[in-house]
Amino acid sequence: MKKIWLTKIASTLLTLSVFALTGCATIPFSSDVQLGSDITKNSSTDFLYFSPYNPPNNASMSELLAGFLSAGTGPQNDYSVAREYLAKNLKTTWIPSQQVVVADSNPEINVSEENSSALVSVHSAAMIDAAGRMTLSLENADHLYSFGFVKEDGQWRISQAPNLTIVSRPVFDVVFKSYALYFFDSQRQYLVPDLRWFPSRASTATRLVNGLIEGPDLWLGDSVVNVIPDGTKLAVDAVTVTNGVASMDFNGTFLTVSKAVRSQIKAEIDATLGQIAGVRESQISVDRNVQNIATFAPKDISTVTVSPLVLTSDSLSSVSANTITQIDSTKLAVSTLRPYDFAVSSDESSAAFVSQSGLHSIRLETFGAGAVLLDSRADLLAPKFDRQGWLWSVGSKKNTSVQVFSQSGEKNVLQTSSFVARKVLSFSLSPEGARMAAVVETTQGSQVWLFGVIRNKKGMPVALSQPFVVASAVSGASDVSWLDGSKLGLLGKAANGWSQPVERVIGGFEQQLAGYQGLRQFVGSSGARYALTTKGELLQFRGSTWTPVQLGIQRVHFFG
Repeated sequence: MKKIWLTKIASTLLTLSVFALTGCATIPFSSDVQLGSDITKNSSTDFLYFSPYNPPNNASMSELLAGFLSAGTGPQNDYSVAREYLAKNLKTTWIPSQQVVVADSNPEINVSEENSSALVSVHSAAMIDAAGRMTLSLENADHLYSFGFVKEDGQWRISQAPNLTIVSRPVFDVVFKSYALYFFDSQRQYLVPDLRWFPSRASTATRLVNGLIEGPDLWLGDSVVNVIPDGTKLAVDAVTVTNGVASMDFNGTFLTVSKAVRSQIKAEIDATLGQIAGVRESQISVDRNVQNIATFAPKDISTVTVSPLVLTSDSLSSVSANTITQIDSTKLAVSTLRPYDFAVSSDESSAAFVSQSGLHSIRLETFGAGAVLLDSRADLLAPKFDRQGWLWSVGSKKNTSVQVFSQSGEKNVLQTSSFVARKVLSFSLSPEGARMAAVVETTQGSQVWLFGVIRNKKGMPVALSQPFVVASAVSGASDVSWLDGSKLGLLGKAANGWSQPVERVIGGFEQQLAGYQGLRQFVGSSGARYALTTKGELLQFRGSTWTPVQLGIQRVHFFG
């Protein structure tokens, strides 16, 4: 058995390493990653972000396998160079896009010359499936893949290979990009992102449209709606981009929905394809007949404040730079209720406070307005307003229920069994209100769960979908908040016992910010990041460090 170790080559300004062979064989296993242009108008071929080499003559099995793995990082022309390493029986049946393994350490190749086979061991940072969905590899990250060889015309070729490609994290960051598939919420008012990862190629627009046709991730459940009717397909499996217009041709099923729904379909497509550089709009045809589709504008949630609100012993206040401004209409409620947490609606019309006597709400436009008791449970978590104006209340004890209240006083208890025999430590609602994140105590420790929010026709929340567990390398999660439509702010524990703020992209990677001793909250909006210590010191993340802003702060939130 011959063992070959792959080691990384240091990256340079415009050249990133893939892997290099060392040990018994010293064949270079690297090529230049070229930072090419983005997908622009008149695109008809794939972009050369990575320049793999064709198989060398008289290559050994180990040399051939090394070259094949290297060529697997070049997606142009449907991995045409990588296919040159394959035997005739495999060249047309190999499916490289079925899975992508993002390696975070040096793969190990073991070649058996006697059996004309090889095993490749890889430790992965993440896995990408055929639909572009990423799963972080925090557990079971070691993978073993089998390869076989055969001689054709006197040259070794690969006769057996898994349907996947293996890339290092630096190469992945160049070759792949994240794109959101946008689906409407159940009320068809807001667009909800569903993140996917694809190589930057001319065919990316086609994969995005096919992703919209296939529909959202399962955990979103009935919280979103796929407005594209079942059975719809691209009549020609290609979306072309010319002069900023993405053109596509659907089959006749597209016309089975009303004109209003066609406008919603176009809105989803425009928002999704608009992430590709140079794409300004879409043009939809059905059986080669261009459709005149009216514009539908989803509600905008991008306008958010970067100034947080804080609770002090006197009132709610807004913070801008190092200046704190009291909200006078909250002074009476704060002095009377002595609350320990709060929420303010996104339209800034209402505030909610939780105290030991329960959940109360007030109208901010009415100075000195009395507080209305909505939920008399003790030890409630911080309340949340969703974008539709519903106020959410969740208890901190085991077997808690999730209750919602309208601004007119209507109440509903959501259907969910997820919190049976479990304790909720924190929860937060996404900007559009279609998703909920919660930190839940389990037998494996605290975990972050995602739910789809299911509403009735009137927009009332009625149930939560089955939970989706968000993997994180940081343990001991205690707080969660939404930083934007695709990113969570988590607060966990570092190995040294300090608090560890984490930015976790849903369907992507996570980034750890600088740790700090004794944090109780981590929140953010529009790029601004704030944390609150257990001693009441408000911090702002500036550059790479936490900077003190204010003292005497009890809680901090953004609108919503």
